[in-house]
Parts: sequence; C-alpha cells; structure tokens
Amino acid sequence: MHISLFFRRLLLASGCLLSLNTSLWAQSNFIPLEKGDYKELEERPTYAPVLEVGGSYRLRNRLIDTSLEPETPTGFPNVGTLSFEQDLRIILRSTAHRSASIQLELATAQAPFNNADLRPPAERPNAPDSQDIDLVARQAYLEFRANPRDQLRVGKQELRLGDRRGKVFSGLLTGIAQQCTAGSFCYEAGALKLQDDTADWLYTLSLDYPLFYELDAAGQPENVMRVEVFRIVYTERNIPLGRNNAPGFRISNGDLDRLRDTSFANTNSCSSELRSQAVVGRQDCTPVYFNATSQDYYGVRFTWSTPSWRWYSDLLGNQGNRAYYSLGANNDYGQSLGSHAVAGVATEHELSYLWDNNQVTGLLLYASGDEQLEDGGAINNTGQNYQRSIRAFHEIVPGTYRGTNFYFNGGSPDWKSGTGLGHTIANTQMLGARYRFTVEASETFYEAGLYYLDHVNPVMATSGAKATHIGIEWDNTFSWKLRDFVTWDLELNFFRQGEAFRYDDYQPSASGTGSTTHFASRVYYSF
Repeated sequence: MHISLFFRRLLLASGCLLSLNTSLWAQSNFIPLEKGDYKELEERPTYAPVLEVGGSYRLRNRLIDTSLEPETPTGFPNVGTLSFEQDLRIILRSTAHRSASIQLELATAQAPFNNADLRPPAERPNAPDSQDIDLVARQAYLEFRANPRDQLRVGKQELRLGDRRGKVFSGLLTGIAQQCTAGSFCYEAGALKLQDDTADWLYTLSLDYPLFYELDAAGQPENVMRVEVFRIVYTERNIPLGRNNAPGFRISNGDLDRLRDTSFANTNSCSSELRSQAVVGRQDCTPVYFNATSQDYYGVRFTWSTPSWRWYSDLLGNQGNRAYYSLGANNDYGQSLGSHAVAGVATEHELSYLWDNNQVTGLLLYASGDEQLEDGGAINNTGQNYQRSIRAFHEIVPGTYRGTNFYFNGGSPDWKSGTGLGHTIANTQMLGARYRFTVEASETFYEAGLYYLDHVNPVMATSGAKATHIGIEWDNTFSWKLRDFVTWDLELNFFRQGEAFRYDDYQPSASGTGSTTHFASRVYYSF
C-alpha cells in the first residue's frame, strides 16, 4: 500500500516537472497555431459526467482627456470621466459523446461601455439598483468532430473571416460553418444568416496551404510558411448610409417616426439626430439607406514564422453594387436614388525580428478611399457624395480592426478590444513600428507602438476646407499575468491630432490640432 502511494506521488512530481520545463521552453520558441493545427488542452472542470463548465470575467475602464473640440465623441462621458464595462461569461459544453457536443455561452448584456455611472443621473432618486444585467446566449451551437482536424458547427457562433484581423468581418452570426484538413490543405466553408427577418446571407470559402512546415527535435513547429486564399459573398438590405459612405448607425423606428413629424428637420438644418447620417438633400432631410447587392470580398494572406522572424502580408479586394433609396413612410423602401458600383482594395504588411526576450515590428496599412465631396448631412447638399461609384474599401462591420490602441480598436469578439474609437480603415494609410519586451519564462510584457496616420484622399472640415493628416499615435501597453487564470492590462496612449482628425467616421474634422491622452485598463479572469 505504501509502495503504491510512493509511486503515484513520484509519477505526479515527474509529470509536474516535465510540464513546467515544456511550458518554459514553449514560451521562448512559440509559433502561433494556424487553421488545421491542433493541440490537446487541459481538462476543464465537469459537472456530472456529461457537462463541462468554463467561463470568464472581464472588467474594462477607459478615460479620455483631450484639448481639441469637441472634447469627447458624441455619447461618450465628459472629458476626464472614467467609464467602465464588465462582461461575465459562462460556457457550458456537453461531453456525452466524443464526436458531437452542444456548446452554450451565456453572457451579461449590460448597458454600453461608455456609461460612466452606476445608473443614469435622472434615475438616481428612484432606482435602488445600478445597471440592469440581462443574461443572453452569446453563442449556441452544435459541434461535430469526426477527428481533431475536422470541425462542423451549426448555430450561433463567433467568426473571424477574410484577413482574420477585423478588416473584413469579425463578429457573431448564425448558420453553418466547417473547418477541415484534407492532407496538407485546410479549408473553411460556411453559410450564415445576417438578420433574422430577412433573406440576407453571407457565404464564405477559404483554402489554406502550408508551403513548408518544419518541426524541431521536440516535434514542435519551427519554420512554417502558409498561404490562404478566400472569397466571401454577401447580400444585405436596409442599411443606413453614413456621411462618409460607410454603413451608419441605425436609428430606432420610434425615433424615426418622431423625426418624421417634423420632416426630419429643424428651422434651417436637419435634426441633430441625423448628424451622422447621409440625407437626400436639396432641402430634404430624409435619411438615405442602401442595399448591398452581390458584395464580394476576396483576397490572399501570407504568413511565415521562424524562431527569429515573423512575416505577415495580405491583399484584399471588394466589389459589388449599392442601390440607394430614401426612407419610406413606414420606415421601409421609399424613392429610389440610383445604383452605383463599389470597388476597393486594402493591404497590410508586418515584419518582425525576435531575439532573446525582445521583438521589433514594422508595419504598413493601406485602404483605398474617396475624396469627400459636399457634406452628405447638410440640408442643402446635392447628394453628390454618395451618388457616384465608390472606390473605398469598407469592412462589412466597421470598427473591428485592432491596429492601434486608440484610433482603431473598437468593438470585436476579442477580450482585449473595445477601448478605442473604432474607426473604419477606409480611406486610411498608416506606417508604424512596435517594440515588445517579454519577461523571461512568463507572459508578462511591455509593448510600445508609434503610428503615423493619414487619409488617402481629403475629408471635409468644419471650416469648409479639406485635410488628410489624421495624427500621430504613441501607445504603451503593460500586461501582467498575475496568476495562470488572471491577467491585468494597463494602457497609456497619446495622440497628436492632425487637421483631419475626428472622433467618429461621420462628423467633419475640427480643422485644428491638439493632443489627447487615453487611459485604459482591463482585468481578465478565466477558468
């Protein structure tokens, strides 16, 4: 009995030492897994013999201090006000069968991130609670796995399509999607529904191939070069048009009915609620909507990873047509305003050199755009800004690209995102450099980034002039792995605005220069 106990303890101690040594080695020679690769993960806690339980908690804080008017973006807290958001998720996964499982991710659906108080000031005298917390099913799908390299999901799921960095699509959709490896190839295919009450669908197909795949003595990837080609076809209808010809914010039917009673206008201008929207013009403030018909996104992405070098490149294109119309009496189709072609390109390149615990990266981003003509939101505009062929590259859902901490970095499924302004990449070019230092044998690191941003073509300013220079951004990120299950990120970012800087993609720039300090903090716990 004592001998058996001794051997069990000896095996346990040996396994821990082997695990620790492998973990430390992997940190210094880590190459990210691509589609088709897989690894065995640690076993999660189970409840009963058929249910696996996991989850996470995230708390984000943000503060913006600026010298340039308007002081803060529309709908954001005032200058110097600390805003926050929390997100709790519970993941349930059935384990009754090895090849099939049901996964349900429950999440809190709280008030928007930019709320700065526990409850709105108007409700403080009466509200005994702070923000309401609703529980929603963020993901819910059935998964089939014939083998570790095959995955078929049916239901609502998280997807990163195209370049997989947010320049095409990142978000949640309902439908069917499959990833599968056949020999050296890995393909992904899917058909996903965009809206519940329409026939709008998104179809995606990609093919990934390793040009070479070398392993080290321990059997780990050491020198890997891959190329992936993809095509996405989607149709979407009833999309609000923003001033910059990008998809705009959707106004509720109740607010649209109220605005229609005043013909969407004040005395000499369009209603303030429409300041981000394109309107018909010629003394008509009716909002403009469009149907995206037969929109194609296509491209190629290239990655090469070695112990000392990382290289990423992509080349993306989109083309299709937009059918414009004014909003009708029942918030549906009104008068047709014509149809125009859309054709844009985007590309991103990153080259990194690694030595010891250091990494240096140079990067380039380019996305085509159009010169902004007359202000599409003015009561006397002629509509020329949108009644033309569009050469800009617009994401399916703007704001999900995470190239910088402040100017980009809007909403995205990634837990580290969402504390920035979330600008579209359309009509933008950026040069940048990053440096990262990682504490040896840990996941604690410091990263600095310096970026120079311009518009490809001029945009309108409040003065009536046009400008192209957006600004210079300096990012500082500190990340501590407090425990295996707790991470704390701290950001301190500085932005020097150019004359073309604006807080969102719709308002004219302030045609002045200034500076902004951006603070963000994230605490993340998972089990």
